Amino acid sequence: MKSLVLLLFVALCYLSPKSQTIADNTITIDFDHIATSRCSDRNENYLKYKNTTYANIYGIIRLTNQGDSTISFWIMTCSWTDLIKIEPDSILLAVLNCDSNYPRMISLNQGQSIDFNSVIEIPSNYFEQSLKKVRKEKSYNTFRIGFIYINGNEYEGIGLDLWDKIKEEKQKLDKLIWTKPINIEYSQYRRKITN
Repeated sequence: MKSLVLLLFVALCYLSPKSQTIADNTITIDFDHIATSRCSDRNENYLKYKNTTYANIYGIIRLTNQGDSTISFWIMTCSWTDLIKIEPDSILLAVLNCDSNYPRMISLNQGQSIDFNSVIEIPSNYFEQSLKKVRKEKSYNTFRIGFIYINGNEYEGIGLDLWDKIKEEKQKLDKLIWTKPINIEYSQYRRKITN
């Protein structure tokens, strides 16, 4: 009987899905700053509820597969922003309303990227401090963006309770992929040379 139980245990371990692990730098996250606006369409609301105003930085959050093989991970079709964390946490990522929202698996081949158009909302006082700091110290206030990576084998695509549990656990353990620090700078008209 013991050998039968042992055999079943070994079979279950062997047949259970293997976790897709992400080595350092296999997937990277970057932010491509496009433009900055010193006013937010929602500043009236922010003044009422948060007692501050916000500047907007428009850009693209880009996830890139730097590995040797295809990787798969989960996002929500609309509220992908739930998988984004920004530090300091006084900086917000604008969230839009949507009609349909469900988990979707994304696969990226080697070297392939996925881009998310984004509006980063920065408290006006922190934004203005950055502009003053660069004039005096030639350095900027910064922020960074983290992505909660839920790989293809960690979630079955069913049950939002499990989705929330996985997401919260990873965030609690700081299992995020982070950008390098991003400068908070004013630039209405940007230009950039890329390779």
